[in-house]
Amino acid sequence: MRWPLPWGMVGLLWMLLPTVAAAAEFQLDGPAPQPRCAPCHAWLDADPRPRPLAAPHDSLKVTHGGEGLWCLDCHVQDQQESLRGGRGAVFGWDAAHRSCALCHGATVTAWQVGIHGKRVGNWRGPRTIQACRSCHDAHQPAFRPVPPDPAPPRSRFWRPPSPTPEGPP
Repeated sequence: MRWPLPWGMVGLLWMLLPTVAAAAEFQLDGPAPQPRCAPCHAWLDADPRPRPLAAPHDSLKVTHGGEGLWCLDCHVQDQQESLRGGRGAVFGWDAAHRSCALCHGATVTAWQVGIHGKRVGNWRGPRTIQACRSCHDAHQPAFRPVPPDPAPPRSRFWRPPSPTPEGPP
């Protein structure tokens, strides 16, 4: 009988097994948004149709998902300060990664086991993982260009190599 996976992959999965099994044992860190939706949305009739946003949301630029996403793809229509999950589940802002997993399941799994994102603490054991919103804006998740740092100072003894007249050996 042939193995469906190469031996190297089997070994890698065997090494990661304790990490994957302990993936649920983490504590979230990062900015916790404090939405204030209910004061206005509690008395407004919900309009689920995609449309240009009006004040006070007219300054919000949404590039997440291209032009294909609408507010109610992530936000719950009747519970304004909650996020949608799969199969009708509703989550608070402290579990926003569960809403992200609806479309970004592989990335969230990689984040849980420490391949994606930033973690602080132990590889195996107690750990703190930065929340998705620590690095990504939920409405504009792509990273903005970051200007590079200046080059480190050179030693005063460093000199560029001089070209040899004979050329390379």
